[in-house]
Amino acid sequence: MRWPHSGTRAAISAEIIRCLYAAYLPTVQRAGQGATVPAGPDRGRRRPGDRLPVRPRRPLLPADSIADPPPQFARNIVQGKSYDLADPAVAGYFADILQLTLGAMVELDFSQPWHRTGPVFGDPRLAPYRLGQQSFKAVVLDSYHRRCAISGTHIPPVLQAAHIRPVTRGGEHRLDNGLLLRSDVHTLFDRGYLGVDPQHRLLVSPRLRADFSNGDQFYAKGGW
Repeated sequence: MRWPHSGTRAAISAEIIRCLYAAYLPTVQRAGQGATVPAGPDRGRRRPGDRLPVRPRRPLLPADSIADPPPQFARNIVQGKSYDLADPAVAGYFADILQLTLGAMVELDFSQPWHRTGPVFGDPRLAPYRLGQQSFKAVVLDSYHRRCAISGTHIPPVLQAAHIRPVTRGGEHRLDNGLLLRSDVHTLFDRGYLGVDPQHRLLVSPRLRADFSNGDQFYAKGGW
C-alpha cells in the first residue's frame, strides 16, 4: 500500500490482503478483444496477446483520500516493516484504512489465530500410479551413495530420485537418466530453475535470482 504524502511502502497482513482482494479482484484485458481473463491462480496460463500489467477495476483508494503512514513508520523504511494487527496501538489505524478503502465497516478479530472451517479433504479422485518408480529410486539412491547430487544432503527421508528427461517427455527409468536430489532442489529442477548439461554439470537459470533475489548457494556451484 502506498501512502501518498510520504512516497513509501509498508507491508500489510494477509488478512487485509484477503479483504482487499475480494473487493478489488483484478482482470487482465485481452489486447484487441472484449473478453477478460481473471488474474490470480490462472495467471500462469495466460495466452499470447494478454496485456500486462494487471490493473484493478477501480483505484484502491478514492481519489480525494490521503492515508497517513501507520504508527512507528519511519520515512527511511523501504521494505520489511510489519505489524501485529492484534496490537491495540495499530489495530484502529488499519481498521480505518479498511473502512476508507472498502467504504464500509469491517470487523476483524485478531485475538485468535486464523483458521479455516469446513472439510479438509475433497472428493476422492483416481490418479495413475507411476510404475517402476520405487525400483528407480532404489538404484539412484545406491548410485549416489544416498547423497544429494547438488546440495550434498545425506538424509534419506528428504531425498528423491529425479528424472533428467521427464517421463512425461519420453524419459525412462534409467540410471543415466537419474539424479538424486533433496526435495526442494528437486522442485527447483522440475520448474526449470536448475538443470544439467550433457556432461552432468549443474546449470542455474538466471530466473532464480530474478524471481526470488536468491540462489547464491546454487550459483556458487555452476551457472548460465
